Amino acid sequence: MKQTLIGYDILSILHTPHQGEARSAYRGVEFWEGSGHDWHLMQVPLAVPTDTEVTVRIVVEADPDAGSLLYVGKVNAEHLLFLNTSTLEFSSSENVKANVKQQNGGAIEINLTYQISAPILFLGSAHASQNPQYQGKGARQYTILMIEIEYWSKPVSEKNSGLIISSDFMAHRANVELTSLTLPVGYSSRDRVLAVGRNGYIFVYEGTNNHAMQLTMPEEIASDYADLWKRTINNRKNLSRRHKFQFLQLVIPEKATILPEFAPFDTYGGSTIFKAVNAAFEKDADYINAVKLFDDKTRLLSYPTANNHMTAFGSFVMFSEMMRRLGLKSPKVEFTTPRPQRSDLADHFGGIQIFQLASDPISPELDDAARQLSITERVTAKSKVGTGITWHNPSAPIKKKVIAFGNSFFDAGDFPHQLSWWFARWFTEFQIVWTADMIEQTVAARKPDVVICQTIERFMIRPPKS
Repeated sequence: MKQTLIGYDILSILHTPHQGEARSAYRGVEFWEGSGHDWHLMQVPLAVPTDTEVTVRIVVEADPDAGSLLYVGKVNAEHLLFLNTSTLEFSSSENVKANVKQQNGGAIEINLTYQISAPILFLGSAHASQNPQYQGKGARQYTILMIEIEYWSKPVSEKNSGLIISSDFMAHRANVELTSLTLPVGYSSRDRVLAVGRNGYIFVYEGTNNHAMQLTMPEEIASDYADLWKRTINNRKNLSRRHKFQFLQLVIPEKATILPEFAPFDTYGGSTIFKAVNAAFEKDADYINAVKLFDDKTRLLSYPTANNHMTAFGSFVMFSEMMRRLGLKSPKVEFTTPRPQRSDLADHFGGIQIFQLASDPISPELDDAARQLSITERVTAKSKVGTGITWHNPSAPIKKKVIAFGNSFFDAGDFPHQLSWWFARWFTEFQIVWTADMIEQTVAARKPDVVICQTIERFMIRPPKS
């Protein structure tokens, strides 16, 4: 019996699709060359038993004039393929069957058949000095359109029940069995950015913005920050009237503010600045006090145990409230049984891989709305701040143009826990600009129907300039 496995989430265990299902994955994932002779690689988990012959199909877009060198490899820097994306010349290792072709639209299709020794694939840009055949050809940017893995196996019901013993989380199979470690409540990461709470929850504690300090900041100091925020938000409201767009200001609460009973420290109902700004705009329709969006059930579903961002369900709650404030309808959405996903906080604990359970949205209405979704513009910067993505979606039900000035809670829209994922599917044009400021030049040039400014509670110690 033949199965097709499609990668589901770069940072989480693979989702096992129904037999025969083929689904595109890793859409829009980008990687760049490192400095000097460094490679910049992306790890792709394969939900495939070791010592199995697999066929991997990779479809990428690359600048045809860049002379780029694309690397595909296995563990221990064992290469499968080096590809010159300008000439389509390639060299493959001895035990790999490889072919490369250019599709009608210009994308490059790579097909590799080989026997895997570990369930992981490395894909990325390699400096030309790593292969003299391509000397002088510098690595460039690639956009991955699809990665598809195919192999022959027994039916899922007959699969080997033996466990893989490995320190690499990507070596574990799709239907992974999770267990627990016992840690003291209050145990912190060495950098004190994070602290372990009750029931397996991990919370931001100090860090760059020193959230713990903000919780006990004297009111007379907090009021100065709150005044700056009030002035900024009122200026943004005035700008919306001048340029004739709908405006929303969203401040996303910290996990500890919503789930205080699990936190290993006193949360005081949120930071002093956050509470002061919420009180000032209590009756303002343009300001969303997100604390009020969660009841006893939805708050547990909205904040994952071991992640610094919201779940897909939590993002949907936020998205739905913004739709309500704008006088627009929301899609009908159901959520799957929770599956294991990798935490984004593991690096703070010495690299030990931490997992959590989270659900994914199911919505035929959203699937239909995304039929013609495409990215039309990317703006890059040296850091995340200043980057931007614009989506165009003629099949979206809401024929409006939206700009969001926000951060990683919007992000690149690759996954449904990111707010951009929802907006890009529901509106005909959506743009995210990663910044704390509302940029008037961008608003004037784009002439949006809606502008959203978003930040998070612990970032309120840094009021925006505009």
